[in-house]
Amino acid sequence: MNHDELQRLFKIEYQNVAEFFARCAIIGGAAIVLFGYTGWAASLYWIAGYAVMHIAYFSYLFLAVRNRAPRSRIIATTLLVMLMVSFAWMPIYLLQIQDPALNIPATAAILAFMLFMISRAEKQYDIIAVQVLIVATAAMFIAWRAINQVDELVIKLVVVASEIGVVGYFLQSLLQARKNRLQAEASVKASIETQKMEAIGRLAGGVAHDFNNLLTVILGNLELHDLSPDSRDKAETLEAARLAAERARGTVQQLLTYARRADYSARKADLREIADYCIRLGRPLVTTSINLEKEIPHSELPVLVDKSHLTTAILNLIINAKDAMGDSGTISVIADRLDLKTITEAADGATAGPGTFARVTVRDTGPGIPDEIRARILEPFFTTKEIGKGTGLGLSMVSGFVGQSGGFLQVESSPNGAAFSIALPMIDFPTEESAPGNK
Repeated sequence: MNHDELQRLFKIEYQNVAEFFARCAIIGGAAIVLFGYTGWAASLYWIAGYAVMHIAYFSYLFLAVRNRAPRSRIIATTLLVMLMVSFAWMPIYLLQIQDPALNIPATAAILAFMLFMISRAEKQYDIIAVQVLIVATAAMFIAWRAINQVDELVIKLVVVASEIGVVGYFLQSLLQARKNRLQAEASVKASIETQKMEAIGRLAGGVAHDFNNLLTVILGNLELHDLSPDSRDKAETLEAARLAAERARGTVQQLLTYARRADYSARKADLREIADYCIRLGRPLVTTSINLEKEIPHSELPVLVDKSHLTTAILNLIINAKDAMGDSGTISVIADRLDLKTITEAADGATAGPGTFARVTVRDTGPGIPDEIRARILEPFFTTKEIGKGTGLGLSMVSGFVGQSGGFLQVESSPNGAAFSIALPMIDFPTEESAPGNK
């Protein structure tokens, strides 16, 4: 199971802290009321088992997302199925008891279960099968209790058909949610590739200029080699030509590596290395009148991320910074460690923290972001650029990618410039202090 799917499962269950605790409080309160009404010890066993399964599921996802436990589809699926069963068995049991005071809340619990499962939009057919089986079992008990209370065959058939229809509709809703999710993921992937190709197009112009300079160096040194009578001079001119050719080959290799088409695949990486790579790849994007500086710490900044997608995001920020400044200014790419002690608000309005994050910031010395458009900069297709010079997808894709990676985006603006920061959870924490080294 890949990292982004584990991250998605963790967010569904636990990102909305208020909703999760409200859900647990309702179920816990129901167990206490049930115990008071019936005196059954099983009601206490029910809530205890549900709590234990949540602790196990939370612990596994928390550790697996941070690469401290194996990312196993079997473990995640087994724990999820056990969690669903630990909740559903009590409502199903209550449905077969001839007591409306128990039947009504049990039916409401099953309906809530159905709505929550649809919202999960699971891709795995085995989990969908378990979800349908749980609802079908509940529907069977409802139908069994109902047909035992009536004598007319027609009504019995109507009851059975109704319950079959509910289960069928639930299955159809699960499959449609799955289809919508797959289409949304495909759309995001296509948009990222579009942004990558747009960035490559921008890179091509700068690379052509670089190649002209490199070819001039190569050809000039080869001519000097032919004209020079000194063997030492000949060797030096050949070495200079060779170094220029090596640099050209390196530039081509970087473009080929960056341009490759690949699925989202989160792997352990050092944010410092990615930031440094983006600076090298992004230099052709800026003119000689724009300074591209970096501040990279000495200590490691380990994260779980898709390197290609993060490269696309950082290059988009560099392109936006260059466009914001025009023909002159300074772009700084800064990598550092961010320790959040409290919850903070991200650029998209979501909350993040507390926790330790690795952060890369692209800062420019342009005019900043006007207050009247600041609230809209992450909207898809919103752009202040001229027609044909921007799609308005760059920042929205950066924000979406960062959220998919479990991080958040920060935006700062003043009349002296703007700064966009990508913060990603660190998967382990270096012991030595970070010491920025400018270069």
